[in-house]
Amino acid sequence: MIPEPSYYKLDFSELTIDTEEFTKLLGYSDHGMPDHVKEILDEIFSEAHLHLDIRGGYLEREIVELDTKKGTVRLNNLSISPGRTICINLKGSEKLVFFLCTAGEGITSWASKTMEKDPLKFYMIDMLGSLAVDSAMDIIESRLEEDNFKKGQKITNRYSPGYCGWKLVEQKELFSVFPKGFCNIELTPSSLMIPIKSISGIIGTGKNAERRAYDCEICNLTDCIYRSLRSH
Repeated sequence: MIPEPSYYKLDFSELTIDTEEFTKLLGYSDHGMPDHVKEILDEIFSEAHLHLDIRGGYLEREIVELDTKKGTVRLNNLSISPGRTICINLKGSEKLVFFLCTAGEGITSWASKTMEKDPLKFYMIDMLGSLAVDSAMDIIESRLEEDNFKKGQKITNRYSPGYCGWKLVEQKELFSVFPKGFCNIELTPSSLMIPIKSISGIIGTGKNAERRAYDCEICNLTDCIYRSLRSH
């Protein structure tokens, strides 16, 4: 019997989005945000709950073979090739957790409506969508970690296609383990997710699994919103 994925639906109020971090990502110092920008920020934070549809979940599969030289992971009925760097960071894992998470289609529609009349607001809503899905996945990952801790297991960092050279086309393998339409996320023929503000990936679990500090130097994902923030 194939186990059902764990599933979560979260409210915007449950997320932890640091407004100071948001300010820095906009290019302002802690106290240097102009009043009109602060007004927009306050406005979108107060309205975000009307547009976000935050869903996420995960399921576990036993690892049959983890080959750090080839950069591959083999499970009973599936093989993926996240690359050597990710596989090295998965060492010690006994299971692989596949995850999906989305902020929903509503925030993309909300941003699109502001694109022409207020480009700054569009940019800020778009950024909020990215931060929201990341924060939601932090919550889900934390719950996964708690569940594994009770079983004497640990978890690794999470890794997504596009990170460390892991090809986006492998989204198809990730999606293949979930029921069709899980969390209302679809995959296009070019391996892009809809809604846009969605993430997918893997986490290793096991008694000897290890969480490591993220290192931007080993990642070739140039459009990551955190890269510029962590470089300061």
